[in-house]
Amino acid sequence: MASDSIRSVSSRWWRACVGPVVVTGLILSACSVWSLWRFGGLWYGLRYFAGERLIVLSPRLDLGDVVVGKRITAQFVVKNLSGTSIDVYGADTDCGCLESAGLPVTIPPLAEVGIPFTMTPTSAQRGQPFFQHAILHLNVDHPELKLSLQGAVIADGS
Repeated sequence: MASDSIRSVSSRWWRACVGPVVVTGLILSACSVWSLWRFGGLWYGLRYFAGERLIVLSPRLDLGDVVVGKRITAQFVVKNLSGTSIDVYGADTDCGCLESAGLPVTIPPLAEVGIPFTMTPTSAQRGQPFFQHAILHLNVDHPELKLSLQGAVIADGS
């Protein structure tokens, strides 16, 4: 008799849970399909739902060994997840050796744009690792987009 009541409670509990679990699974599946269709990836959809409209695909670039006085260009790719164009009109850098070469630029909706930065290492940096940063200025209210370059400055091509 006791086993019948346990089965009855277990059966009622199972039937009560099946509906919400199925609905939750359908919602997650629909969101996943929408993210793949709209942005081309689930990660982008998660970032969009978290409130981000612009993302930098690789915010930290390693340039390896760079030669004093030799100009190097690195490109950061920025993806616009919004439905409107966003302007990147400038950047603040923490070193005079780092310049934003491709600004201002307009990023169309759902597009990716490469933003080049040039760096010319100085003799004062010779023999040292470097970590340079830039912060992009946008025409919309958005969390700070910080870009980083790193590497080591060497005296010559050796």
